[in-house]
Amino acid sequence: MLTELHAVISGKVQGVGYRDFVRANAEELGLKGWVKNKSDDTVEILAQGYPEKLRAFSELLQEGSVLAKVSGVATEFRTPKILYDDFSVKA
Repeated sequence: MLTELHAVISGKVQGVGYRDFVRANAEELGLKGWVKNKSDDTVEILAQGYPEKLRAFSELLQEGSVLAKVSGVATEFRTPKILYDDFSVKA
């Protein structure tokens, strides 16, 4: 069953390649959705896929890119309302 993961990542996650890290891992896992920087210095992610892939993805989000320092990961699993065709980095 297709599931959606909504996550907000806090810490040093902007300007350190975190969004590219998220996109690359999402694509490798076959996930769809998006990632974007928020004005409060957090990164927001919406990913869609099968539950086991989303759980693996959620664990990767805590690691982050080489330069990132993740201090918090707030996640919520839910039923998708809109389906995405790919995984993109939003401005």
